[in-house]
Amino acid sequence: MIELRVPATTANLGPGFDSLGAAVSLHAHISFSDSEKALEINGCTREYCNSDNLIYTSYCEAFDIYGLKPKNVKIDIKSEIPTSRGLGSSAACVVAGVAGALHAMGMELDKKLMLDMSTHIEGHPDNVAPAIYGGLTASMKDGEQVFTRQFKLH
Repeated sequence: MIELRVPATTANLGPGFDSLGAAVSLHAHISFSDSEKALEINGCTREYCNSDNLIYTSYCEAFDIYGLKPKNVKIDIKSEIPTSRGLGSSAACVVAGVAGALHAMGMELDKKLMLDMSTHIEGHPDNVAPAIYGGLTASMKDGEQVFTRQFKLH
């Protein structure tokens, strides 16, 4: 079992589109544990408690990157992050799904690997970078390479 705390984020700060992002003080608390069933999801609205859940699809995509079949999983969600409000709820879901998959595969939760995989899934690093690193981040993508720099906020 792994328990994650992923922050909400805000991005598109200043003149940098899809480059600057910051973590804020709202969090999604997501846990992954083994399950007898292929998928169990608790803690979200009915419309998201299925195989189309972004946490789960990101979990599966992370397995797919390694050519592996996803393990059966139970996902428990307690989130303070509102959806569709520009606070990075989708980035939090993607980061959590990737981290849950890496843990299930017995891999280290390496931040750079999580950034690369989450950016691949999300399409851009502006929200996933601060969700992983915290604080303020400046990020860019050049082809498949992702670069980020973290700045501490006081």
